Amino acid sequence: MIRKEFIQIIRDPRTLLIMFVMPVVMLFLLGYAATNDVRNVPIAIFDQDRSQASHELLNAYRNADYFHFDFDVASVAEMKDLIDSGQIKAGLIIPPDYGLRIARGEQAQVAFVLDGSDPTVAGTALSAATLIGQTKATAVLRATLEARGQAGAIQPPIAQPSASRMRSLSCPRAAPLSCSHAAPVANCASDSACVMTSS
Repeated sequence: MIRKEFIQIIRDPRTLLIMFVMPVVMLFLLGYAATNDVRNVPIAIFDQDRSQASHELLNAYRNADYFHFDFDVASVAEMKDLIDSGQIKAGLIIPPDYGLRIARGEQAQVAFVLDGSDPTVAGTALSAATLIGQTKATAVLRATLEARGQAGAIQPPIAQPSASRMRSLSCPRAAPLSCSHAAPVANCASDSACVMTSS
């Protein structure tokens, strides 16, 4: 019986094609086409500071290769409209005193607004933004301590220029998304967005 099935398979080229070629095709499709790697997330920038410090922060986001700056907006409302229309997936809000607070050695915060409708993109963008914020905060702290002649003092309990804790905000087009949140940013999140603050 089994011998007869093997003979039938060998005689039928379509069956051979399905058995040997289809797994190879699926291997390539799943290996290269189906990927969760998220790059060049379209974001909008609302830089209210326009200082050297804010420029350096934006360069840190550009160099990470996770974000693509598509819009330079003039208000939070404009950013909200872009998120609601699906033109951007995230937004970065830099307050007017960002550079001044960095220069004084104080804690400076920015807001990172996410569209929660695509959990994969939102989660990756949130992780990347958190990492960029922490890396930038460490660099600012190191530069500040070096300027004071305390380059070897980067250890706990030295306070970082930014802080974060977890908070969940509702996103009606998707499940609630957890966001790092250091301090409230007044009315900068729409119902479809989540807010994270970091240095």
